[in-house]
Amino acid sequence: MKTVLQLIVLLFICNLQAQNLKGTATYMSQTHIEIKKDSTMKDEMYEQLTAMLAKQMQKEYILTFNGAEMNYKEAQSLDSGPATASSGGMSIVMLSGNPNSLRYRNLETKKELDQKDIQGKLFLVHKDLEELPWTLTKETKNIGQYVCFKATRTYEHESMEYNFEEGKEAEEKLTKKTIHVEAWYTPQIPLGHGPSGHYGLPGLILEVTRGRTKLMCTKVTLSANKEILIKKPKKGKKVSQEKYKEISEKKTKEMMKRMQSGRKGEKGYSISISN
Repeated sequence: MKTVLQLIVLLFICNLQAQNLKGTATYMSQTHIEIKKDSTMKDEMYEQLTAMLAKQMQKEYILTFNGAEMNYKEAQSLDSGPATASSGGMSIVMLSGNPNSLRYRNLETKKELDQKDIQGKLFLVHKDLEELPWTLTKETKNIGQYVCFKATRTYEHESMEYNFEEGKEAEEKLTKKTIHVEAWYTPQIPLGHGPSGHYGLPGLILEVTRGRTKLMCTKVTLSANKEILIKKPKKGKKVSQEKYKEISEKKTKEMMKRMQSGRKGEKGYSISISN
């Protein structure tokens, strides 16, 4: 009976500590780029395009947390906008991220608000948080001063691809893939927060790999006395996640047509949009 009581007290103390934890975590993204290479593309061009896109897709993000609440946004100091590269008359554009986005998440109420910008128009996307099916393992590694444990999950993901060739109508293709996610979290910061759409582990996620993109925490700052303000985004038209996806796809198609008409004479290019 005494042991059970001690365990209950310990869990209560840990919960109080988690509620009082606040600070920031900085993440850097790296994306492995794969370009479909045809017989007309020289090795030098292929390597150049791959290197240019990989560099442009490197982004920095800031996660600010205070107990169960958090904000997540792209650092404004780095280049924003679509990653583009061109060589030998061929152009590639990859649309990913949203530099004007501000994400708010509350793990207690299980609610999320995500402020997004589509061609200068703000939307406020709201959704209920679902429980992510993580598989916890005993595998560990150190990230900075923190001991981290590995967790994994898989899910089905849809993305839209547009291919353009001179003199032809744009080809639109919806692809479905099984995505594997590998995350490393630290129980030393017992909060279920994480970058982007990753959350729900028994500790702050310091590294996560989703498909070809890796987010790595480069700095954690815990605040004992400094006040940490978590903002709920308020600007933009409030829509559901499903409605936002519908609007985003419509606007993307319109932009594709404008880009196609403005790039006449080029050999071709492809555009990928993740939903």
